[in-house]
Amino acid sequence: MQNMANEIMLKASRTNRKSLTRDETMNNSPKKRTRQETVMQHSKCDRNLKVDTAPRCTQIYTEGRDDMVREYVKTENAPAPKGPYSQGIRVGNFVFVSGQGPFDPKTGKPTDSDVESQTRQTLQNVKAIIERADLSMHDIVRMTVFLKNAADFPKMNEVYKSFFAENPPTRTTVEANFVTPGILVTIDAIACRA
Repeated sequence: MQNMANEIMLKASRTNRKSLTRDETMNNSPKKRTRQETVMQHSKCDRNLKVDTAPRCTQIYTEGRDDMVREYVKTENAPAPKGPYSQGIRVGNFVFVSGQGPFDPKTGKPTDSDVESQTRQTLQNVKAIIERADLSMHDIVRMTVFLKNAADFPKMNEVYKSFFAENPPTRTTVEANFVTPGILVTIDAIACRA
């Protein structure tokens, strides 16, 4: 008799669970949302908005947590992405800046052919994205510098120092080949709001 009562209660609880809508289930236990459901719920944002004149596009990014917001950082003061990537993304207190090259934001073409002017333009592009995210160069905690020729390190370093007079971020510099001809340097960055 006891087993029969337990079986009836189990069937009733399964029936009640099935009758809940997806929205009701999500509202009752928001921490159990899957990444796919959350992205679907917030995928209506328009990624073609001009950020300088419209509100930023945000998208919830969760994997078991509801407190991580992914915000796409876009500015016309840095070159538009030439592929499927974002200029920058803010997640929590961190801003991740994609590798920037020495491209003029207005023309989309590389600046002069010397490493000093290319480094200056590249850092200006990083700075524009960081500032669009309401941070400053002082908030950068990590940078990676990619040089076409390791022999250009001293020239690049002199320009780099002018952007970080005190307390520079951590940095790694590596020699790399670039797909785009004439490019001598690219730099990516991670910043954190303290």
